[in-house]
Amino acid sequence: MLNRIKNRVLSGKRLTGKDASTLFESDDIFTLGSLGSHAAGRKNGRKAYFVRNRHINPTNICINRCRFCAFSRSKGQEGAFELTVDEIIRKLGGSDQELTTSSFSEVHIVGGLHPEWPFEYYLEIISAIKKHFPKLQIKAFTAVEVNHMAEISGLGLKKTLVALKKNGLSSMPGGGAEIFDPEIRKRLCPEKISGRRWLKVMETAHGTGIRTNATMLYGHIE
Repeated sequence: MLNRIKNRVLSGKRLTGKDASTLFESDDIFTLGSLGSHAAGRKNGRKAYFVRNRHINPTNICINRCRFCAFSRSKGQEGAFELTVDEIIRKLGGSDQELTTSSFSEVHIVGGLHPEWPFEYYLEIISAIKKHFPKLQIKAFTAVEVNHMAEISGLGLKKTLVALKKNGLSSMPGGGAEIFDPEIRKRLCPEKISGRRWLKVMETAHGTGIRTNATMLYGHIE
């Protein structure tokens, strides 16, 4: 089966859904890597594309204290922090002119699930960034964070995402996906939303026109 798919890829033919499932289930990482490299080269040549961004963590205070996470802190714990909107703007350069000279086009924002911040504060963060840097793409908040916002706002997923988009959100990072297998996820991060719920958040985001990706966690010890 894999050889047949390999021949289709090398001849430039489009793969079927069944082909995709076969590739997904295969553990032949060398063949998969080779085919992926071939397909990418056919489409892009020897070009590689990068996005230069600035990474902002508004807070590391989080109600979820996942066992693998070295980032999160409890409120009042040594090393805990929470940024003001002004501090975030200063970290981005302070003005559109300074942003232009620093040559980055995107801000990536992820943080903890703060136990006290209201939903309006998250809206204030991204609206202030959009006001100061209108050309900057805002990629912010994992599905876990958005689910938390939907809960504290009482708006539900769709209205929460619509409000975020209206205030400047362009896309969402893929954090929180980790591992979807229920048993592994239960051992790894039982505090987080389920894999099914993660997918629901992202499906709803796509429905509002927000683009997303997914991040798989690896290297953990079960």
